[in-house]
Amino acid sequence: MRATPLSQTFRSYWQPPPRLESSHVHVRDGVQVAPAGGRAAHVLARSLCRFRRYDLPAGLNEGQIAAYLKVQLLGWQPFAQSDAVARWQDGVAWVWAWDQAALLERCRSVGLPPPGRVYPETLACARPAPGLHLFEALEGVEGEWWDAQGLRASRWWMQTPGEGEWALFCRSCGQPPGPVPLPPRRRAALLDAGPALQRLSRPRLPLQRLAAGLLAAGLFILIAFSAALLRDYLSLRGETRELEARSQAVSEQAAGIVAAREQTLRLLPALQAFDQAVNPVPVLLLLGHLTEQLPSTGTRVEELQLQGRSLRLKLRMPAGASRAAFVSALENGGWLARLREQPEAGDPDVLVLVAEVGPRAPGPAPAAPPAAAPLPQAVPLPGDGAAEVIPLEPVNG
Repeated sequence: MRATPLSQTFRSYWQPPPRLESSHVHVRDGVQVAPAGGRAAHVLARSLCRFRRYDLPAGLNEGQIAAYLKVQLLGWQPFAQSDAVARWQDGVAWVWAWDQAALLERCRSVGLPPPGRVYPETLACARPAPGLHLFEALEGVEGEWWDAQGLRASRWWMQTPGEGEWALFCRSCGQPPGPVPLPPRRRAALLDAGPALQRLSRPRLPLQRLAAGLLAAGLFILIAFSAALLRDYLSLRGETRELEARSQAVSEQAAGIVAAREQTLRLLPALQAFDQAVNPVPVLLLLGHLTEQLPSTGTRVEELQLQGRSLRLKLRMPAGASRAAFVSALENGGWLARLREQPEAGDPDVLVLVAEVGPRAPGPAPAAPPAAAPLPQAVPLPGDGAAEVIPLEPVNG
């Protein structure tokens, strides 16, 4: 997946959420153009959006919250060219992202200009009571979990989910194990007004490009006039010589530090090899840790490669399982760092992850591996640094 940098500025929507009948409504098959034409807002069906909720660190002001969300979104990037809107309140931020390239292509196909205001379908609906809900969307259905702070989790299905899919969604929401009844489908109430949104990136319109060019030209002229005022500084050669002398002294003092740094970098591979030899990754403890963290229903670990502290894990998920739930479970375990997904063509139920195993386990080592994850009879210990490939049985049936 190619990451696209987000804009460095936030855009605000102070207008209330639009009515569906007066908006350009986008679904997977195209866009229904509003009677008002190009000035109308754009509403994206839930099937075209991705949702995440972030708990914000305490004590952040508006600018710090914006910077924090930019870092989180750069790591998320659900599409090759992502755009998003967000809102935050009481230490919680809600973010909806969509495929900006696909949105612009749909607009071009019906003769619409690049969109200004874009609203996810979820934001055009009223807030329900806390709990689990199943709403009819513009296409398909949306499962939502609300708490006292707001929307906690959201998932979209093309058809009403079965009991297994609904139970998996409830487990990802933190619900205790056990059967959870599927709520009846209903249509969410539409809003007349709502809170302001923050647009996280926006394509530049032709008028904006012209304004940016004029601003750059004005800055260039201002710099040219300012350069004329700097002629007085050219006569201060004495101060220039003094600064050059100080710079030379600093360079001489820094030469020893630079040499020490280069020597440290040369010794770094040897130090890393020594650390791996002294503190090898305990394979059995790692397998037990993975067994505890992975969702249990229908999960199969097909391949595990361990080379030094580099881990490659190949999982077969149940049909329709959330890939994000697996990644989140392993991230929350506290032992794996820099966890990311590798594409695996041909099988949508296969999830390939790579990560770095931390130097210390997140907790005390268990006395024995969990009974739910049968281990191979013999596991080669890391010795010469070669990759270990360990085929495993299903985690929990």
